[in-house]
Formats: sequence, structure tokens, C-alpha cells
Amino acid sequence: MKLGFDYKKLLGKIRIGERPRSDEIMRPHRDWVVILVGFLIFVAFIISFSIFVFFKINKGEFFTVAQSGGSLVDTLDRNKLKEVVEEFNAKQAKFSELKNRGPVGSDPSL
Repeated sequence: MKLGFDYKKLLGKIRIGERPRSDEIMRPHRDWVVILVGFLIFVAFIISFSIFVFFKINKGEFFTVAQSGGSLVDTLDRNKLKEVVEEFNAKQAKFSELKNRGPVGSDPSL
């Protein structure tokens, strides 16, 4: 009993054109040349951009900050500052007391 379906004809219709030769598929020399040329183009672009930015900064045309007309004076609340200093002094005194006193606990082995 023969089925009316031929797999070879189906595969022949799917492939379009000729099969590439094995030496056309794997050419490592071409791949390395493409990688090297791409890398060199990338490095040339980075160097060009770096030189451009260097000269712009050197001339003062890049990263300039506009100066404001008035000066800002920050005022300090001395009462708040004293409160914060007192809190830190209290913490330091408590830490020194705990450090000198040692651990307070019972010995579980007794």
C-alpha cells in the first residue's frame, strides 16, 4: 500500500535556489575582518567625539553655568544646631556608658 504523499517533492518545493557551498557559509577570515573594521570605526568615532568635547570645554563653550544676579545667603538656625549637637553628645555619653559597663546578663551555664 503506497501513500500518495511524497516528502522529497515537498522539501524540493520549500528550498528556493541552490544550496550554498560549505566554503561560502563558514569564512572566519571575513568575520574577523568585519569585527576589526567595525571596532576601528567605533574607536575613531569615540576619539573624534572626545577631541571635539575637549576643545569645546577648553574654549569655554561647553558645560557653561549661567551666573545668577543675586547671591543666596543661607541662614543657619543656631537653636536647631544646638539641639542637634546636644543630641549627639547625649548619644556619645550613652554609648561610652554602655561600652564601659559591659554586658549585663546571667550566665546560662550555671
